[in-house]
Amino acid sequence: MYWLELLAESAALPEAVVAPLLKETNELLAMTVASKRTLKARIGQSAGFPSTAVNRKSHIVNPRRESESQIVNRES
Repeated sequence: MYWLELLAESAALPEAVVAPLLKETNELLAMTVASKRTLKARIGQSAGFPSTAVNRKSHIVNPRRESESQIVNRES
């Protein structure tokens, strides 16, 4: 988007050429943001959390670090 605006403002390309590209870029950006929000909400709901809260704590355990029981004992 920045580069398209720069081309238009510098008169390197006519506004008639850049305007449809900027419109398409804005539409693609809006779809991407909406998709991301939808996915975030679905992940939160499927995990049993409200759509605004997502559990970001990883459930992956590094076997070289500590055993899982040691980690659980330390958290309680």
